Amino acid sequence: MKTSLSLLIVLIYTNVLIAQTTAIPDANFEQALINLGYDTGTPDGTVPTANIDKVSTLEVLGFGISSLVGIEDFAALDSLTFYSTSVQNLDVSKNTALRYLYCIESQIASLDLSKNTALTFLNCTENNITSIDVSNSTSLKVLICGENKLTSLDVSKNMALTELDCYDNLISSIDVTKHSALKELDCAYNQLTSIDLTKNIALTQLDCGGNKLTNLDLISNINLTELRCDYNQLTNINLTKNTALTRLDNDGNQLTAIDLTKNTALAELRVGSNQLTSLDITKNIAVWILDCKNNQLTSLDLSQNTSMFDLKAQNNPNLICIEVDDLSSVTQNWVIDSTASFSTNCSGQGSTAINNVESAVIYSIYPNPTTGIIHIDLEEINTALNTTIRNALGQIISTQKFENTDNISLDIEAPKGIYFLTLETEIGESKIIKIIKE
Repeated sequence: MKTSLSLLIVLIYTNVLIAQTTAIPDANFEQALINLGYDTGTPDGTVPTANIDKVSTLEVLGFGISSLVGIEDFAALDSLTFYSTSVQNLDVSKNTALRYLYCIESQIASLDLSKNTALTFLNCTENNITSIDVSNSTSLKVLICGENKLTSLDVSKNMALTELDCYDNLISSIDVTKHSALKELDCAYNQLTSIDLTKNIALTQLDCGGNKLTNLDLISNINLTELRCDYNQLTNINLTKNTALTRLDNDGNQLTAIDLTKNTALAELRVGSNQLTSLDITKNIAVWILDCKNNQLTSLDLSQNTSMFDLKAQNNPNLICIEVDDLSSVTQNWVIDSTASFSTNCSGQGSTAINNVESAVIYSIYPNPTTGIIHIDLEEINTALNTTIRNALGQIISTQKFENTDNISLDIEAPKGIYFLTLETEIGESKIIKIIKE
């Protein structure tokens, strides 16, 4: 009798386990689980709990999912990834083993992380979150919560953070003074008026652009390699201690001067839309991208920047001559004002060399754009004038020499496109003109 009773209890218990299910009210979520092999047939609102309670990694992408109810029975879940859904509320309070949560491009307004003490990675970018409490997630190393509606963010308990990205929110202040391990900080496009980074010695990447900063102290951030502080209200910035910098985006501020002589590792430099009257990058020989447009520059020496690939120097009305090492290095990626020119010998603003190039080399050129032939009227007779036409790749299309003439005509026998005409006098004065062939 006892044996039969015991056997009956075992059978009942076994049937209960077999019959235990988890409700999945969202048919699209259940279909995703069916596609992953955690359920069979067509969606019926449930999945066997035994099929999901030991799953450690779950990834569901899109599928029109609007609810993740049922996720609470994924008891062993270590990593959860989903995006491009219409999920508005996410409750992972029962998923206490969760360490990795990636829930971007959805409509999440509420996110409960109060029980997720093991969490080390969280990316909830592009949602509708107005507040987030990560105070219990003390193991968090990476927090990415950009493009939400946060007005504040408290990370005072998250001392292990190495990356914090809270860009494109409504945050007016943030305290990271105790985060000595922080290496990457992106707080761009918020409403910050100040930020203290003096304790963040490990910081290598900083993006604080699009705020209202009037001052930025980076003296202690000697490991900084990338700095984006564009579109603030900075009137000056001291980068003399940031010798590891390879990229600087400082557009759209109010700088009248900037000292880059110590930043010899710089490769990308953007300082457009400031009030700069001078820019010395003769020590920054690695620069290959330079954007200095919309300033008040009177001179620009690129003779040491032989790696230069992309130049934007337009809208500098007082910039007449740009000095280069080799005129053949000029390409269509180098954009300057029509009143400016390149030369291997500018000798400073208003120098005799510049005036001679302007007056002796060229008076007028027409038509430009052209269908093929261009005419050049010189101000006076030149005893010897060499012309070279190059294509956008720097390849020579034609060369000609003219003697004792004050006007010349050239036929661009090449396909439609952009070309560069170099005029050079016998004493080495030169000018480059961009020609468009239609």
